[in-house]
Amino acid sequence: GNNENGNGDNPPHTHEFTTLKYDTTNHWFECECGDKKDIENHKGGLATETSKAVCEICNQEYGSVLGHSHTFTEQVVQDIYLKEKAKCESKAQYYYSCECGEKGTTWFEYGEELDHSYTKYVYNNDARCEEDGTETALCDNSCGTSDVRTKSGTALDHDYSDWVSNSNGTHKKVCKNDNSHVITDNCSGGTATCTKKAVCDDCGIEYGSKKSHSYSILKQSATQHWYECTCGEKKDIENHKGGIATCTEKAKCSVCNQAYGDYAEHTYSTEWVITDTYHYQESTCGCNVKKDYGVHVADAGNFCSTCDKILGATTGIIYDISSDGTYYEVIGYNGTAKRINIADTYQNLPVKNIYNSAFANNDNITTVIIPDGVESIGSYAFYDCSSLTSVVIGDGVTSIGDDAFSYCSKLTSIEIPNSVTSIGYAAFFYCSSLTSVIIGDGVTSIGGKAFYDCTALTSVTIGNSVTSIGDYAFCNSKLTSIEIPNSVTSIGKYAFSGCNSALYTVENNLKYVKANGNQYYILIEATNKNFSTYQINANTKYIGSEAFYSFDRLTSIVIPNSVTSIGYAAFSYCSSLTSVAIPESVTSIDSFAFYKCSSLTSVTIPNSVTSIGKHAFSDCSSLTNIMYRTTAFANWQNMSGGTAITVTNSSTNATYFTPGYSDYYWYKK
Repeated sequence: GNNENGNGDNPPHTHEFTTLKYDTTNHWFECECGDKKDIENHKGGLATETSKAVCEICNQEYGSVLGHSHTFTEQVVQDIYLKEKAKCESKAQYYYSCECGEKGTTWFEYGEELDHSYTKYVYNNDARCEEDGTETALCDNSCGTSDVRTKSGTALDHDYSDWVSNSNGTHKKVCKNDNSHVITDNCSGGTATCTKKAVCDDCGIEYGSKKSHSYSILKQSATQHWYECTCGEKKDIENHKGGIATCTEKAKCSVCNQAYGDYAEHTYSTEWVITDTYHYQESTCGCNVKKDYGVHVADAGNFCSTCDKILGATTGIIYDISSDGTYYEVIGYNGTAKRINIADTYQNLPVKNIYNSAFANNDNITTVIIPDGVESIGSYAFYDCSSLTSVVIGDGVTSIGDDAFSYCSKLTSIEIPNSVTSIGYAAFFYCSSLTSVIIGDGVTSIGGKAFYDCTALTSVTIGNSVTSIGDYAFCNSKLTSIEIPNSVTSIGKYAFSGCNSALYTVENNLKYVKANGNQYYILIEATNKNFSTYQINANTKYIGSEAFYSFDRLTSIVIPNSVTSIGYAAFSYCSSLTSVAIPESVTSIDSFAFYKCSSLTSVTIPNSVTSIGKHAFSDCSSLTNIMYRTTAFANWQNMSGGTAITVTNSSTNATYFTPGYSDYYWYKK
């Protein structure tokens, strides 16, 4: 068979495609054995109108000749090539042609434009007032253009209508020949009034504004007044006002002076005129009229039920004679009256005391009158009288006992007279409705917890003789300020704790009570007890009880020369305190003030100090040196009249503050 090297007739050989051959459409390379390679169509060359294309590979003609190709470049001015004749403002137009005579599609211009010709004018009938009309002609060359010119002598004259209102205070008249010709003018003439506008003399229509009303006439009725125009229109209608009615004359209006309204009721004093038999309220209007005139009628408590005059002692009060038979005491009550009046005398003897628990736990009584003859109110005398709202304490009472009014939860105010010298422990404890307290000038001591838990208390007046305010005296009140008289030398611990936050000032870890306009009047406590030293404000007057109690890290303290009193146990148990300098301003050092200050070695006491409480320096185991500023006030003695101290040797002085003398209250002789 055939293979790469030969066939059955020829011996095997290697093809050599060296001969280029072609036919009318293809060319290829051929071996001498007749095998062909790279057979492809003729390509390249360009055919013309007279010859075929020549293949760029084998140089053989192929394909067909192109034939004739029109070229439209000839400009021949003949009718067969005319596109459009010449017109006004445009030349004649001819189509380009081929040299063979064929007409193309593009064109060229030739010759000259024609001139317009206008000869046949027609009047447009558009003359206007004082303006000639126009006439128009079409171009004779039928180019579609036209010419317009003025036709002289055709102008019209104006022909105006009557005046017509513009409804805005003006009027107009319009030319009938040309409605764009308008004459506008302001309306005029006529006379406006306060009820009608003026009517224009030309157009006959109202214009402008009505004339303002002249409200010059002041008129009135029984209840009102107003200003009126001559046309009857009213303005500023209002009720009569002002003036003061009396019981004899009606009020006179401050605008129109018209009397109006009713006569005033008679006015009466709010105070009762009280006689032994009658009561009434006297008129204050000068009419000599009495109101609620009547005879006293006693209620269950023997008060007049109308004017509250005390008609006698309340029945049901139990009196008992004193052991010496010279006076009576109130020891109880078994009546039902809500208002209680205690008798001045009983069986011709004075009533001097209200005994302990006399009215305790009575939830019925609301008012108590204590006469001037009573001298003391015993402990628990009115304890837990839960309906008691009012108490009048007579001017003879000198002492109010412990818990005398405690738990009187509806008591709202109390005035303690000047005769009272002492207010007992918890005397007004938990009077939760108490808002106001006045303490008379005779009181010298306010007992511990005297007003404790008076949670509504906002106002306290302290008399000028008070020297001591007890522990917890005003604790948990709502006080925001307090006036403390200069007579006070001792203020107990927590006397003002738990009050309204506005009562306090906090500065440099110390808390103060504001009083007498001084933000730092009483130093009551430290907010942090872990410091070794504290700076007391220079305006502080009192160092309160237990202010630095058991501050075991406190090593030194500077007491400013504004301080007058060092309170109870103020520095007790300050075991690291080594020395203290007391300024000349201090007048009293209270009991236990420096108790058990075991590191305290020396104390300097100034001339100003007049009293030192018991145990003030007791158990200060390191104390060996007590110095007095001078020897001008050398003699001290204890309150029981014991041995006097002679200031000669500081170490000797210290012995008088050792445990052997701890119960002595030392004062300057």
